[in-house]
Amino acid sequence: EGKKPSDKPAQFAKLIAQAAEQKADLVVLPESITVYGTGLSYAETAEPIPGPSTKYFGELAKQHDLYIVVGLYERAEHLIA
Repeated sequence: EGKKPSDKPAQFAKLIAQAAEQKADLVVLPESITVYGTGLSYAETAEPIPGPSTKYFGELAKQHDLYIVVGLYERAEHLIA
């Protein structure tokens, strides 16, 4: 579990829900969450923004009525940012 970049965002859903229960307005997640523990490079895990992870966290933010800060590597054409 959690070995693919696409698995990573869902691992934070429970923590975000717990923060919402405690009336948090802002949740700040670690940087590079789609890379850690995958064994892949930053370039391999970079995704477009907007993309799957930003969509996922945006939906969680709306659901819990809070803001989420998440560090992702962005793929913009042939560049990684």
